[in-house]
Amino acid sequence: YSIGDTPCCSSSNNNDYTGIIDEMRPGNFAFYDVMQYQIGSNKSLDQIAVCLACPVVAKHDARNQIVVYGGAVHLSLDS
Repeated sequence: YSIGDTPCCSSSNNNDYTGIIDEMRPGNFAFYDVMQYQIGSNKSLDQIAVCLACPVVAKHDARNQIVVYGGAVHLSLDS
């Protein structure tokens, strides 16, 4: 049995899947994020391991979207 995504991985800490799962695809479980905090996956903002600030380069109010200057290179390098 395979589970994935952060909420599943977080709930597995409560032994919900003991003896059932043989694969875990954690998503952003290793880092958490503000969204996971808001839905209760992590109990404290102190549990968020990574923070990234990207400049906003465009705002589209009609589509409720923004464009940030940050992509694969910015999000995948260690330094």
